[in-house]
Amino acid sequence: MAKLILTAFLLICLNSFSQTSKTKKVSIKNVHYLSEASNFSEDNILLANVKLYKIDNVSLLQMIEKSTKKLKIVLFYGYWCTPCREMLPKLIELAEKNKDNIDLFVITGEQDERFEKVFSYLKQLNLNNPSFIIDTKKYGNEKEPFIRTEKLIQEICKDCDYKKMGFPSFIIYNKQNKMIFDATYENTNEYNYDQIELNLRN
Repeated sequence: MAKLILTAFLLICLNSFSQTSKTKKVSIKNVHYLSEASNFSEDNILLANVKLYKIDNVSLLQMIEKSTKKLKIVLFYGYWCTPCREMLPKLIELAEKNKDNIDLFVITGEQDERFEKVFSYLKQLNLNNPSFIIDTKKYGNEKEPFIRTEKLIQEICKDCDYKKMGFPSFIIYNKQNKMIFDATYENTNEYNYDQIELNLRN
């Protein structure tokens, strides 16, 4: 009898653990547009401290236009990109120190199948502000993230030289929402980064 009770108890525990593991599994399906996030409280709980949202040209331009900061910086990165891993923490720190003057929009263009790696990287960064992932339903789910990134850049910045914008790259908008700098691979990361501080002082 005691063995039966012990077996039943173990089965219940295993089932409970299995259910908990399933519910804690986070995927791209748990990510929504920022404007819709309040409708998905369970997904927000699963994402925990990672404030990750889908984005497209319309939602991004709306956020840029609503911002009243001196500079709005749209940064494109890849979690696997070594220069990105060097620049991103620096930009996050700079934006934190100048939060009254900078809004930083951190965006990745990874395909759905790489979501877990993106999520893991963002947990390591421990961002206080939201970050974004390009909507693959609108921009396609090809393996190459540059395809989605280039499509989005063309929609939000007609004057940007998107063919020369690799990872990391960013666009700086001023308070009037005018593009004042686009970082291309023709310049060093140091030069591109310095443009932010230069425009902060101006």
